[in-house]
Amino acid sequence: MLHFCIWVFVLLAGVQVCASTTADSVYFHIKADTIREIRAGQVVELTYALVNAQFDSVSSPVFNSSIEVIEGPKPHEGSSYAVINGVESKSHESGFRYLVQFRQSGEVELPSASVKAGNRTYTTPECRV
Repeated sequence: MLHFCIWVFVLLAGVQVCASTTADSVYFHIKADTIREIRAGQVVELTYALVNAQFDSVSSPVFNSSIEVIEGPKPHEGSSYAVINGVESKSHESGFRYLVQFRQSGEVELPSASVKAGNRTYTTPECRV
């Protein structure tokens, strides 16, 4: 069991999440697959995900010239379930993902996106890699 927990921690430690800090259980965020150090020219998966709601419409991110889109957008679905100290928590996320390549080294701001769910609009927070 210890080996499994360590493996899960190592796997999850490589994903950078930029999410808003809201008390609401519905939020929209960006996840960047950063298991390894990101380098110019490396292909990275970026996921834009709405948690605990289904979106009706999307305002897609606009990538600037420092980020090349290799593939996407492609649909994304995911869910999680955990029991911590006897308290259950579960979530579902839906969204879209891109494979991108950074053209130059240095810090890059990822473009934001928005989704409408019901009569609310959710926008990703600022995120830099």
